Amino acid sequence: MGRHEVAVVCGDDDSLRIELIGKFIAEAEPMVAMLSEFVCYYEVRAVNQLAYTLATLAANAGTVDLQGAASRLEAASAPTCTRTPTSIILEAELTAVSHALERLRVVRRSWWTRAIRQAQSLRREIPRATASPGA
Repeated sequence: MGRHEVAVVCGDDDSLRIELIGKFIAEAEPMVAMLSEFVCYYEVRAVNQLAYTLATLAANAGTVDLQGAASRLEAASAPTCTRTPTSIILEAELTAVSHALERLRVVRRSWWTRAIRQAQSLRREIPRATASPGA
């Protein structure tokens, strides 16, 4: 996910971007864990419904990679799918969802690291106030 995907909401506010993506990740993580359980127990209908929800939330958050992976999992588990979803197909699509979420975590960490470096750089550039000679 790139900066441009959340720029509409955040503008140039890196701290807001980091916070919003962090909140999205916090919401997505338990959903992905539940998807893993549903796939493990071959609860195809539950996989389909939760994958749809995750894809919608990811689209709203501008996380294109995760939205695409969740949409593919949703399609693979759809009742209208022409092929009966096998556990191998569902596991492969779930792996794609998990990897997309991990890439999002990595991007957020890099944004966080960059924000810290920028703040440290600004602190070094601010002139120190000194006491005036007659004070």
